[in-house]
Amino acid sequence: IVGGDVKFQKDWLTLRGVYIVSDYRQITDATDTSDVLPSGTTSGRQVIYGVSGNVDVDRWLVRSEYSVFDRSDTTSKSKCWFVGAGRRFGDFTPMLTVSGYYEVTDYPNNYTPPSWSTWSMTLRYELGSSSDLKLQLDRFLDGPNTFAGTADVVAIGYDVIF
Repeated sequence: IVGGDVKFQKDWLTLRGVYIVSDYRQITDATDTSDVLPSGTTSGRQVIYGVSGNVDVDRWLVRSEYSVFDRSDTTSKSKCWFVGAGRRFGDFTPMLTVSGYYEVTDYPNNYTPPSWSTWSMTLRYELGSSSDLKLQLDRFLDGPNTFAGTADVVAIGYDVIF
């Protein structure tokens, strides 16, 4: 894996770009054998690149990212993105985030590439300068090929920095 990133920060705005090149091999977990992709390949080279932008001004937060996983040797590109916005109210920060994933491919007509989206509502409570509690509700909406199905998830987390 070889890559790098660049970050620009000025006051309330942070912009970041990333570029990574790596080799991959597709494996079937159950048999630990090479998995033949619809393109007929089992391994190759991938390029990953993306950009993100974050705003943190006064009490408002905006988070965003867009990434591409390019496996041109399989004629496939996976694209994912998210945008989130929130506002601080003292020690509480509610946030709404929407994200998506989809593939662009030239695979045969009998292959439907996966796609999905997620809506998340998060409530964060600052316990101190280095820890917080989070309550998050996620709605996972599967794409047209019903890869995993639609699901709702509730998560509670404790974050600590030490």
